[in-house]
Parts: sequence; C-alpha cells; structure tokens
Amino acid sequence: MLERGAFSDDKVVEATKGLMPILVDCDWGRKNKDISGKYGVRGYPTVVFTDPEGGEVARMTARDAESLAKQISEMAAKHSRSVPWVESLEAALETAKKESKPLAIFFCDGKKDAEETEASLAADPVRSLHEKLVFIKHEITKDCETCKAYRITWGSNLIIVDPSTEDIAKALISKITGGKSPKALKSALDAALKKWDKKTEGKK
Repeated sequence: MLERGAFSDDKVVEATKGLMPILVDCDWGRKNKDISGKYGVRGYPTVVFTDPEGGEVARMTARDAESLAKQISEMAAKHSRSVPWVESLEAALETAKKESKPLAIFFCDGKKDAEETEASLAADPVRSLHEKLVFIKHEITKDCETCKAYRITWGSNLIIVDPSTEDIAKALISKITGGKSPKALKSALDAALKKWDKKTEGKK
C-alpha cells in the first residue's frame, strides 16, 4: 500500500520537476477507459512511467516517499531528452578524470549553428552516447581564456579532449565544428570515441 502523503512529500515534489506528471482521472474504471486499457491498469493508484512517445518504460514500485523520490529521479535521468551538462568546467574535468571518460566541451555563441548542434546533442541518435562522455556547455566570450586556448572565437565547436592530459595539443581528440544534424553528430562522436579507445588502450 502506498504510504499516506507520499506524493505530497517535499522530496517527491522536487523529484517530479524532472518529469511531466499527468493525472488521468479514471473514476475507478468509469472514465478514460482508452488510456487505462492501453496501459492495462487494474488498480488505483497506478503510476506508469513512459518515454516521450508514450511507450511504457516502468511502473511505480516504491511505496514510501524516500523510495518514490529515488525512483522518479532515476526515471527522469534515464529517459530525459536533455543533455547531462555538468555545471562548471572544473567539475566536468574532475568527473571525467574520475570516471575515465572523454570530456566534451561545447563552445557556443547562441547563434543558428550552435542551436542546431545543441538540439542534436539531445536527439535520439546522440542520446545513446550521453553515458560515454562528460558534457560541459561553455559560452564563447571575447576575453575567455579557455576559448583562447582552443582558438575558439565564434560559432558551434564541440571539442573532445582527454581530461588526464595537461598539454592542450596532446589532450585534443576531436574538434567538431559547425551546425550538425543528429545523424552527422552521432557519426562524428562515434569517430571521436574510437580515437579515445585507442588512446586509452595505449595507457593500459
């Protein structure tokens, strides 16, 4: 049985910010029979987690507020369409080193090419690679030292680097420039990951 007040618990409310909650009033089987029938609902309340297309991916199994918040957070992280940006370059470097993953620095100026690439980063063909890299979004500004280091002045530039190498020239694995469609970006990132695999194999 669901713990009383679980849905209104602060932790659960906060966790649901990563999802789009939809309440379907079934009135104990007398309303919205098409939806309840589609998901095979037999009892109430029933919480179904779906992907953006409406396909079922899981059901609520937790019954207390803490477990429910955890399950919701896990579902949101796993099925989110957003890019898992790390908040700062320093944190991204630390995470990439710790997890032994390449660092993807997205330098952007907010214009058309950058918007296209950012949208492609969140699209289905590229989403499968989210767990293989650590992502950081970096705005291009005139006096930015990081931009200068990578000779970035404008546009859309996705730089894939080895976080364990201090020398910028040696750290660079791949530089993906210009607006990219999801398919083109996926291909470019796959190539970068192959280079990363070869590079890390030499260190073992």
